[in-house]
Amino acid sequence: MTQKDLFERFPVLESAPEEKKEALLRYFATAPRELLEYFTQERIPENTTFVREGQTARYVFFVAKGSIRAVDYRFPGVEYEFMQFNKVYAMGAMEILLERKDYVTTLKTNVPCEILRCEREHFEQWLLSDLVALRHESKLMGEYLLEQGRLSRAYLFLPGPERLAQIFIHRYEADAAEGTLFTDGNQQILANETGFNIKTVARSLKILTDSGHISRKGRQILINASQYEGLKALVNTIVDTETPW
Repeated sequence: MTQKDLFERFPVLESAPEEKKEALLRYFATAPRELLEYFTQERIPENTTFVREGQTARYVFFVAKGSIRAVDYRFPGVEYEFMQFNKVYAMGAMEILLERKDYVTTLKTNVPCEILRCEREHFEQWLLSDLVALRHESKLMGEYLLEQGRLSRAYLFLPGPERLAQIFIHRYEADAAEGTLFTDGNQQILANETGFNIKTVARSLKILTDSGHISRKGRQILINASQYEGLKALVNTIVDTETPW
């Protein structure tokens, strides 16, 4: 499958971030052009759940524009957001490799997203018959699982301000536009994400604001490129969270 094939089928890719275009081209480098017949494109609004854990895994999704997050609802009264996705992944390919008929993760959009959706049956037939594509998907999945494990362990050693800083680092990497992130500072959501109570979150926000690591305007939190680097430095004084790729 060539760049021309992809762009003719999905014109939205013309204005997609360069790294997403390159990632999609790498993913489908050995795919037959006929696979595109089983893809559709849809725009999904901000903060919308488009995959639910436990539902039948009928499709595989690629995020062409925008970013998404994984959410865990297994804890009563808590919407725990445990992963932000700003790279290109085949959402639904894990279920194929694990031979699961249902989705294992709930996915929500962070911002309005342009999604490419393929019927699982046809995607699975191609993926499992193409050794190059299968190895590439296995590499992406392995990197994701390794990153998850590293971050989960890192969280154990991060106090309130630093754990909150790690959340903002992920948000910046996923959603910053022209070097600046504008993000919701809802303290209940931040409490759910960090595992701290609201009092600890409020105190941690004040510490990060007073130190200049973040800026606040009402409920909005603003982070520029310099502050982003400062947040990374703050976290790395306690634990190295950088991934090796």
